[in-house]
Formats: sequence, C-alpha cells, structure tokens
Amino acid sequence: MKKVQVWLSMLLLILIFPFISALSITEVESNPEGEDSGFEWVELYSDSEINLSGYKLVNNDGGEVELNGSFSRYYVYTFEKQWLDNSDEKVFLYHNDSLIQETSLFEDSKNNGFTWQLCDSWEFKEATKNSENICESSSEVIENESSAESSENSGEEVIIDEKDSSSDSETIINSENDQEETNNDNKQETESPVIVLSPKDINNTNYTNLLSKYNYPFYGLIVFCMLIIILLIIKYRKGKNKNEFEEGYGNQGDTSSNNN
Repeated sequence: MKKVQVWLSMLLLILIFPFISALSITEVESNPEGEDSGFEWVELYSDSEINLSGYKLVNNDGGEVELNGSFSRYYVYTFEKQWLDNSDEKVFLYHNDSLIQETSLFEDSKNNGFTWQLCDSWEFKEATKNSENICESSSEVIENESSAESSENSGEEVIIDEKDSSSDSETIINSENDQEETNNDNKQETESPVIVLSPKDINNTNYTNLLSKYNYPFYGLIVFCMLIIILLIIKYRKGKNKNEFEEGYGNQGDTSSNNN
C-alpha cells in the first residue's frame, strides 16, 4: 500500500511540473543605445503568476544569474554589468538543472533600440520592453506587398503616341488636352487607397502555443506513470486475494483434522 502512495505522490508532482515550466524568454536586448553595462536586459513572460525561485538565466559563455521573486505577465531582468555579447550569443532558461528554453544564436552589432523578439521565430525589430511583441503574420506581409505594388502602379505615367509633326497647332493643343484627360482618367481607375496595416501584436494564445510544446514529454511521462500505478494496484489486489484464499484454506484444513 505504501508503494501505491509513493507512486501517487510522484504522479502529483509530474502533473504540477508543466505549470512550473509555463515561462518563456520573449525578448533580449544585448546591445542597447549608449553604454551596455547596466542597460542590457532579458524579458520573461508567464500567463499566470509564477515564483522565480529555482530559475536562472545562463549565457553562451556559461555565466549564470539566479532569479527570484514572483510576477505575472511580463518581467524584465536588467543586468548590473555587461553580461551579453553582441555576437554568437544565446540565452538559456533553467529551472534547477532542467532546461526550459533557449534562444536562437543571435548577433546585435547595431547600437540602437532594436532587440531580438520571439514571434514564430526570433526576429530583430524595434524594442517592445514590458509589452507584447510586434509580430507580423504572412498574410499581412502579402497584403502590404500588394498595397505597395498598387501604389507604384498609380504613379506610373501613361504614354500616348504624339501626333504627327505635320499637324497644326490646334490639333497639338487638343492632343495635349486629351492626353491630360486620359492620364487623369487612368489615374482615377488605377489609383487605389493605400492601406496602412498596423503590425499585429502577438497575443497570449501564441505564447501559450509556443510554451505548450515544451510540455509534450511530460504528458507522455504522465501516461506512463499512470500505467505503472494501475499495474501496481492490480498486483497488490491479486496478492491480497491470494493471501486471503490461503488463510481460508488453512482454516478449513484445521477444522477437518479436529473433526477426525
């Protein structure tokens, strides 16, 4: 029975662990404007309140920074000194000795307000410190390209063959007027309003989907442990029934000997 209790406790811990790992690095500033020391930072995100005890950040050189406190949504950790390299750099997020997440290998040689941000992949764009990353979907990229093409087409000149040089001045004037009217008509037909699309902010669902991929191994482990627990319970019950049967059989034998 004690073994069953131990396995149930282990299963409970496994069920709780995925919630521990619902934390993600969402933005990295390795080369801020001006001096780097004291101004580099890493942004973390969690849908729900999370305790950072046991979490740590590790850079590509093996340097470690212990995290503490609790937060929900966005948390920005600013390094006290220069901690991130501007090239061949990567940031790892650990919980104790378990790797939760790692960024892509990135380079930031521009001393400006751009950062590496997590969208469908890591992208280098204008900083969104303590707020949602600005991520543009593929459909919006196509719409922007189409709008740009239509805007370019509207600026093209319509070429009309000039009249024969032998025509008199009145014919030339009429031709120029006709050309201007034609240009205006064509511009009205070809011109279309330029649609300015604002980039789409990354929403919490995207973060959740990105974070959920780290939980798949744990779900498999949960199923495996549940099967072991079921087998242990079946084995325990069979052993108990066998002992009861042997005890009952022994009692019957003793009664028969006494009757004789």
